[in-house]
Amino acid sequence: MRLLHPVRAFQSQLSMQARLPGSLLRGNKQNQPDIQEAPANADFADPLPLHSIYLAQLLKSARIYANTEKPVVLCIGTDRIIGDSLGPLTGSLLEKYNGASFFVYGTLSSTVHACNLEKTLRQIKKEHPHSAIIAVDASLGQENKIGSVFIHPGSIKPGMGVSKNLPAAGDISITGIAGARGNQPYLTLQTARLSLIMAMAEEICACIVDACG
Repeated sequence: MRLLHPVRAFQSQLSMQARLPGSLLRGNKQNQPDIQEAPANADFADPLPLHSIYLAQLLKSARIYANTEKPVVLCIGTDRIIGDSLGPLTGSLLEKYNGASFFVYGTLSSTVHACNLEKTLRQIKKEHPHSAIIAVDASLGQENKIGSVFIHPGSIKPGMGVSKNLPAAGDISITGIAGARGNQPYLTLQTARLSLIMAMAEEICACIVDACG
């Protein structure tokens, strides 16, 4: 909630509003995905396509409010399911830049998932109390949108879909559609193409490095 006012101010300047509902948690174990779901009806405006200009503007607003030059990139997901590995893959790609212009939490070797998200957020608050948080996560959406990556102001709320009381994560959110909505989301995520997830992770990494540079 730290960035509520600058985020709202920036939203009013954009021609397209980015409003995704909270993350819908699909499991509460480390080997189950923390996947959010993209909006399914016209009540939600289309998210903004990922672009370093949008991210840079959101970070500019965040820095004015938070008085910090180094945001935290929080990459959520598990490496045990291909479709949900977008966050950890992105974190591992960003790791070589860690500490230069941002801090990274959540990599393939040290994942951030439902079981340790709250603990990780406490750690971030303790070590980076004034930093804006960029949350990166996989999402489910329309089949023809699979592979698309979006950015929007605001947080991801894991667990909301299954009445889990998990904390909201992020002041700015980046989501990549890893699979289609349907009756078998696990199957969709388990059979996702690694090349597609890797391509989205590389796109997100390049955007963050460019915007934070």
